[in-house]
Amino acid sequence: MLPFIHTAVQYKTEPIYRKPNNSKNRIEVIDALRGISLFGIIIAHCVYSFYKSSPQSYVKELGYIDNLLLFVVNLFIERKFFTIFSFIFGLIFAIQNEKGNNKRSFVFKFLWKMLLLLIIGVLHNEIYNFDILQIYAFCGLILVLFSECKTKILPIVSLVFWVLSSIAIFYSEDLIQFFKSIESNGCLIPAKLPFQVFSGRLPMILSLFIFGYFVGRLKLFNDLVNHEHYFIKAMIISFFIKFCFSLGKEFELINVTSLAYEATIVPLQNLTLACIYVSLVVVLSNRIKVFKKLTSWLIPLGKTGLTNYVAQSVYFLFLFEYLFKYLFKLENLYVPLLITLFFFFTQVIISKWWTSCYRLGPVEWLWKSCCEFKFKNNKF
Repeated sequence: MLPFIHTAVQYKTEPIYRKPNNSKNRIEVIDALRGISLFGIIIAHCVYSFYKSSPQSYVKELGYIDNLLLFVVNLFIERKFFTIFSFIFGLIFAIQNEKGNNKRSFVFKFLWKMLLLLIIGVLHNEIYNFDILQIYAFCGLILVLFSECKTKILPIVSLVFWVLSSIAIFYSEDLIQFFKSIESNGCLIPAKLPFQVFSGRLPMILSLFIFGYFVGRLKLFNDLVNHEHYFIKAMIISFFIKFCFSLGKEFELINVTSLAYEATIVPLQNLTLACIYVSLVVVLSNRIKVFKKLTSWLIPLGKTGLTNYVAQSVYFLFLFEYLFKYLFKLENLYVPLLITLFFFFTQVIISKWWTSCYRLGPVEWLWKSCCEFKFKNNKF
């Protein structure tokens, strides 16, 4: 899953995205990764919502258990699964582009699909303020511009956007003043755009989209058994990079309080850990049957990922804007985290039942129906 692998993979002209035995043209490990990403996202959003809704005095007085949970979330979850989620978007784009017989028709359909996703994102933002669908739709529109790029060019483009992300973080204060000056002159700017730019998130998402598209072009996820050694190499390199950063922090060779650290080292650490997660899932699924069976429960969750993502937002709206705001006093982080874990496992069970009866999740079905201007039967 690292840019070095393109030199070792032979490009094949024949379409090698084969249908599994169940005749569904899907690569199920991608659905499992999307399901795992949804787990990380809901846990991260639970922490964000806790900080947003809790009085500051309670946040400062977190107990030992809450501090331990916060440490684990910051170390292993925060921003890592968002990275995987973004990578998968580009990967799916590559698969769909490969399947499309008419490239021009595919581009127009994808653009229309992204415009509809933008509308869904605007509506979703009214429910939950931590919406990523709008920025995904915007970046998806830009991703189309690189659909005809040569495969060997894509990792370079991805790296350029990654560097732009670091530059944006480094000059965040200047960018904030820039957007304020534009707004003071009466120019209308989308509410989320300034933050997405000066936080470096916009170019970072584009970088991950394009890198996912690059990996999809290589078709590594088609034959995971024969391509397993690439994932093992990526995992080893990521472990090595992560270990070097840990040593640098331990011996105070890296200034963790500097803006340069936040702009360069932190995003790279998140990327390496995300790479380790993806590689581990692929390798363990190939080698350990029990692990593959456990992750198979997340496949239905990933297939209905958009529906579950929106459902999580409705859940947070109820939990933090009603339950803990008017009925119960919120003092401890572990309480909403335990409730969130229960809700997530409920999503897993409901998704498994839903996909046994219906082809698409409710939001996915509505999205596809609007894309095709036709409401199709969703039942098997």
